Parts: sequence; structure tokens; C-alpha cells
Amino acid sequence: SPFAFESGNRLIDAYRHNQRECDTIAQTISKQEYAVQVLAQTECNTGHLLHALNEAKHQHAAYEYRARVLLDVIAQIRAQQTSWTPAEAGSKTLDCVLQHLMASCRTSRHSQQTQLQHIEQQKAETQAQMTAQVQDPLNIDLERLTALRSTSNALQQQYTAVQTTIRESDALFTGMTLVFNEVVASETIDITQWMQ
Repeated sequence: SPFAFESGNRLIDAYRHNQRECDTIAQTISKQEYAVQVLAQTECNTGHLLHALNEAKHQHAAYEYRARVLLDVIAQIRAQQTSWTPAEAGSKTLDCVLQHLMASCRTSRHSQQTQLQHIEQQKAETQAQMTAQVQDPLNIDLERLTALRSTSNALQQQYTAVQTTIRESDALFTGMTLVFNEVVASETIDITQWMQ
């Protein structure tokens, strides 16, 4: 078993089912694209077919996104289960594991947001110092100004990196919520909810 706990295999089953659906949609897209090419050589109206093709491509993207999320969640659980004792693994259920992961995701998100605010404050202080450096246009310390610019650039890079991490964290949390609702709670999730 790829998981140390039995109910985790529902995730594997969900992933396999997802891939079968994804393959089916891909075959549909291939047929529709060929039909559009054939009709385009005639005076036939391809409007309806193009609309269907567009819908199929959206659905395919949704299945691909769901696959990435399921693989992300599977990887997160596999990383966690390495620290479980056999007794702990035996008592785990998919819902408690996912809820723990989601809580960790939110805690991490809060920490990243605090980090972002700290960097924003540092950026503002650095820019204030740069402005102060040029208050007296006749006595500009170029070395100091250059050093401050380097600091400002480095802070901007840090800011962008943390923003990216936050976006990824939010996407993972959203995905885990959908996985929880669909796989654990067995709610019927419309594929459009997975569309990005």
C-alpha cells in the first residue's frame, strides 16, 4: 500500500479515476479538432462545434488541475507518514490527516503574511532613507545611495518570493478543501469548481 493508512488509498483511486476522465476528454478534443478541420474546408457552420471544443478544453484543464492537486496532497501525506509509528498510522483516517494538513497550511499562510508585512516595513524604511540621502542635492553620498538601492532590490525580491509562496499556499489550501469535500465528504463536486 502506498499509504500507511487504509483510507488514504481513496486518494489514489480518485487520482486514477481522474486520469481516466482526463484521457476520455483528451480523445474527445482530438476528434472535435479533426472535425473542425474537416468542416473548415467546406461551407459548413463550425460555431456549435467550436463552442463544444472550447468547453471540452476547459474541462480537460480542470481535470489536469485536479490531478496536480491530488498529487500534491498525496505527496504531502507521504512526507508526513514517514514520522508516524505503526500504531499512529493504524489510527489515522483520511479526514483527520487532511484536516491536519489544512490547519498547517493556514498556520503557514499566517506566518507568510506576517513576513510580508515585515518586508513591507523594511522597504518603506529603506525608501525613506534613500529619499533622505538626496534631500541635499549638493551633498549626495553615492556609495550610501547605491547600497540602499541594493537593499531595496533585495527586499523586493524577497517580497515577490513570499507573495509567490502565499499564492501557492492558497492554491494548495483551496485544492485540499475540494479534495476533502469530494473524496472524504463524498459531496458531488462539479468539475467547473476545479477550473482555474
